[in-house]
Amino acid sequence: MMEQIFFKKPVVDERILSLESAEAEEDTTREEKILCRNCHSFITEKENEIKINNTDFHLFQNPMGVYFRVVCFSYAEGCSIISDYTDEHTWFSGFSWAIVLCRVCHSHLGWHYVSPESSFFGLIADRLTGI
Repeated sequence: MMEQIFFKKPVVDERILSLESAEAEEDTTREEKILCRNCHSFITEKENEIKINNTDFHLFQNPMGVYFRVVCFSYAEGCSIISDYTDEHTWFSGFSWAIVLCRVCHSHLGWHYVSPESSFFGLIADRLTGI
């Protein structure tokens, strides 16, 4: 004769559900953050991405023949401006530029652009995560 096996109803721990909910929310927040690809430090947020000259990203070639895919941001607190500004070989007419590095690992992330009316960060897409 076979024994009957009874299964207990699983106990749902509300603390686990709230943790799972918090983790899902954190994943969404992580997706909105733009990080340095080298050290994973916070650089800026997706909401700071802006269009310059009516486009989301730009493809430029420097005088040495190196191509850069540049995404622009109104603000990038994870960057340090490390050079003087120059007008030479500017990719954005009317703007001077300076080199910017990751504040943590000092990887070259792009440039900060300034004009008398405004400023923005032009960051190299391949050197960031979350783009």
